[in-house]
Amino acid sequence: MKKLLLAVVLAMLLCLVAMPVMAEETVPVKPFEFKFSGGTDVMYLLKQHKFVAGVGVDIARIYDLVNIRGQYVSDFKGESKDLIGGGVGLDVVKVVEKLGGEWMLRNITASVGISCLVDLRTKPELEPALYATIIKLF
Repeated sequence: MKKLLLAVVLAMLLCLVAMPVMAEETVPVKPFEFKFSGGTDVMYLLKQHKFVAGVGVDIARIYDLVNIRGQYVSDFKGESKDLIGGGVGLDVVKVVEKLGGEWMLRNITASVGISCLVDLRTKPELEPALYATIIKLF
């Protein structure tokens, strides 16, 4: 499990480092930018092997590709679980555009990533999760 999370984090870092920069295409890019946007999240809890849903807010962006995200999710089945945490993910639309593609679904913006959550109602225990944001609300 730890090896999988480490592999995902290293792959994301490798994508950032491996992007070529051409001198004739230089545009002033802010390496770190505070930008708030929110959307609906669907998460897969890796320890419990189940799906949960909630909302998340992008707090910051790194090189316009990586989102730092705060999240609040609740269980589908109505159990008294309130999970809160943070995560790091890739903006799929921006990655496709950086690779030379064109994102056809303009109203749907997607991002995927990993997060770490804590249940607020029980003892504090870290819960790793994979998340997907499909529709951004603001």
